[in-house]
Amino acid sequence: MSVLEKMFNGEIFPPESYNPNENPEYQEMCKEINDYMEQFKRKLSAADYELLDDLIGVVSASSFFGEKYFFSYGFKLATAIWNETILFNRL
Repeated sequence: MSVLEKMFNGEIFPPESYNPNENPEYQEMCKEINDYMEQFKRKLSAADYELLDDLIGVVSASSFFGEKYFFSYGFKLATAIWNETILFNRL
């Protein structure tokens, strides 16, 4: 079965195919983030900590938006390169 057929049939779904929690480097980063957040929680007032937590939420959402854009751009670029390769091979 081709990749396009698998995509059409819903058999390819990257978020279910890859779990970053299995990556030790990712686990270490998450631990480091949690350690920093615990330090801030002890040092900041509840209101300031909530403000920091809100900021982190906005930064995360912004990062996700960027990742989504660059994934889409990369996919379109790869498709354009592939199309140009096919066209060039026909000449």
